[in-house]
Amino acid sequence: SLSKSTSTLCSPSVGYVSINNFCEFMEGYTKWTVLDSSLVNITRASNGQSIQISPKSSSSSGQITVTATIDFGGWYKSYSTTMQIGVVKSEQLIINGPAMACPNDYVYINCDYIEGVDNYNWQWGSTLQYYTGQGTRYLTLQASSNFNGDAVLLLSTHNDCGWWNGSPAVKYIPKNYSCGYYYSVSPNPAVNEVTVALIPDAATLDSAPISSEEFDIQIIDNNVKIKDIKGVKKKVTIDVKKFKKGEIYFIVITDKYKTETKKLIVE
Repeated sequence: SLSKSTSTLCSPSVGYVSINNFCEFMEGYTKWTVLDSSLVNITRASNGQSIQISPKSSSSSGQITVTATIDFGGWYKSYSTTMQIGVVKSEQLIINGPAMACPNDYVYINCDYIEGVDNYNWQWGSTLQYYTGQGTRYLTLQASSNFNGDAVLLLSTHNDCGWWNGSPAVKYIPKNYSCGYYYSVSPNPAVNEVTVALIPDAATLDSAPISSEEFDIQIIDNNVKIKDIKGVKKKVTIDVKKFKKGEIYFIVITDKYKTETKKLIVE
């Protein structure tokens, strides 16, 4: 394995990476490679046991991967480790979270782990309200009642080398236009007929008015489509008297924003 003197190397400091349990026979049989070598100056020890690393300039910033490849008489084995050079650039940050949100939703955000980062500065617009997590990788916000889909999240981080002063990492969270309504299938179980209806969701309807005016229906029995209804407005009643008793059918409801699948039992 490899050992390193530090996980974060700031200019003008010098660090090193060395091979643990280095043996004499490895001398001359070890090849070192560094990705991204443009960020650092590299000096290799004469016996190949270690390399010395220093940032090329005070503005050097990014992650390098150091690999030692040892030739065991024609059988090669590689060992790798990573090291952060300078502050963490926004391009290194990956923000995870919902692709869309509904008004009043809690919004859970996190950033991928980067070794050495000790503080996270999150920023957000007025359509999101703070709940908890500032300064950490994990942030919880709540979409406002008038959330209209223009949410922009910004993130900068701090490590031993300081704060990144360039443009922060960005994540956009648009409004989910399937908020404000859902579909019902009733009665269920059904005997003679079943009604499929678009139902307003009272919890979000005021701030997310119904956007879907028409929907399509497919009824599936044992992976075979047995009924196809197009362009339903608000609701439709379906005769099921000829359906098999005791069977479970699947009703697939599709509009321009989402697809819902419901189970239907016929008695």
